[in-house]
Amino acid sequence: MIETLIKYLEINLELVKLDVKEIAAKLIVDVVKLVFMGFLVSMGVVFLSIALSFWISQLTGSFIVGLSLVGAVYLLAAFIFMLVRRQLRPIFERIVAKYIPYNQKLIDELLNNEKAQS
Repeated sequence: MIETLIKYLEINLELVKLDVKEIAAKLIVDVVKLVFMGFLVSMGVVFLSIALSFWISQLTGSFIVGLSLVGAVYLLAAFIFMLVRRQLRPIFERIVAKYIPYNQKLIDELLNNEKAQS
């Protein structure tokens, strides 16, 4: 009886390990995709900013004015973001919560396994 129970617990432990590995793999893939997309978007913003500053420079005849105006736009955006960051927090929490179900699924399964064993 005890040997069977020990074997059962070992099998359940292996299943949990496999579930954790699967969830971790999915999470890593999602993080890599987010980092890659963030990199591509950042590069796009950088090159568009450079192009905009050169275009403004041609219109005004001064590189300093073009670069300064684009820099000022970014400073203004940062200032506005700082002012509304508390209102944006729930939005970011919803975005991050999309990745929590993986962890919640594992927790639920572990709790269900413990209840089934009791």
